[in-house]
Amino acid sequence: MLGEAGGSVQAADSFVRNLVQNQTFTKYIYLGMGSFYGLALEACLKIKEMSCVWTEAFGTLEFRHGPKSIVEPGTFVCLLLSEQARDYELKVAREMQEYGAFVMLLTGRNGEDTAFADSVFEVGGSRISDDARAVLYLPALQYMGYYTALKLGSDPDSPRNLTQVVKI
Repeated sequence: MLGEAGGSVQAADSFVRNLVQNQTFTKYIYLGMGSFYGLALEACLKIKEMSCVWTEAFGTLEFRHGPKSIVEPGTFVCLLLSEQARDYELKVAREMQEYGAFVMLLTGRNGEDTAFADSVFEVGGSRISDDARAVLYLPALQYMGYYTALKLGSDPDSPRNLTQVVKI
């Protein structure tokens, strides 16, 4: 597991840097179920803080109802793929791609079922629980905020309107 985590950090750096350099997005949406929903919320926070761009997180299957109406070309949809609900989640990803979204999948294992996606980052760890694998998704999510900030000319180390301590 430790080797996978170290490899994931290095691989995420170059993977996300290249993605951000070669794409331009107008909206950012993170989708996840179970513990991955909390991670999707954290990804939103990081990209908002570092890049000052608007982003939202939703439960993957919940997104198919009303929220999917915001998807259009230029929308970045990052799906934190679980093993437990993989088939259902991939249906959502395909649907978002049909609406014009750029679909990135974070997954424990790449396969024929993920080949449709615009971008797939395989972290490994598909044999461990989704909860345990969640930590392997963090580097890619953090780097997405970081490299997006740099591309937009923001300083990710000095976020606008934020301090180290919140005073009441």
